Amino acid sequence: NQKRKNWKGKEPQLFGVVSEYQKSEHSKQDRMKWKLIMEIYRSQKTYVDKITLVCEKYIYQLRKTNSRASGATREDLRLLFGSFEVIVSLDQDILSGLKDKLYSPYLEPCIGDVLIRMGPIFELYVQYCRGFDKSFSTLAKLQNKSKLFPEYLEKLYKQSGTKIPLMTMLEFPVQRFICF
Repeated sequence: NQKRKNWKGKEPQLFGVVSEYQKSEHSKQDRMKWKLIMEIYRSQKTYVDKITLVCEKYIYQLRKTNSRASGATREDLRLLFGSFEVIVSLDQDILSGLKDKLYSPYLEPCIGDVLIRMGPIFELYVQYCRGFDKSFSTLAKLQNKSKLFPEYLEKLYKQSGTKIPLMTMLEFPVQRFICF
């Protein structure tokens, strides 16, 4: 600002070029593109944070506990969670790719190659959605089979620090697939 005052009303050529560019249609398109990319990144980050929580607070904890303490066998857990962990891993990879693009030294971020990597994930989402009824029925069976599982699940729920029940969290990939 001080330098501008020293020009005594004469705007330097660079300021004029920048000012003209900021008013241009191309500049508006660039700003819209950046907003879109940031929205895709934020949405993916929020989603990955939520589904990672399911792995950390439920899946890994249930696997560490023996079936006598939780009332769930390995087969029960396989039916309950399906391909959830693989989906988490692939979505984390996509998030990492988006982040790399956002912090790229290039002015023109191109996220097309990151989005193309999502192709294989769709099949996993389809499989997860197809198996969701089985997951739901397995959860119901485990909750009705004995007091162990509901009590252990309640313990994990309290430790998770979230107010979202497990069944709702298991729906996240189904909801995300609909968004795609």
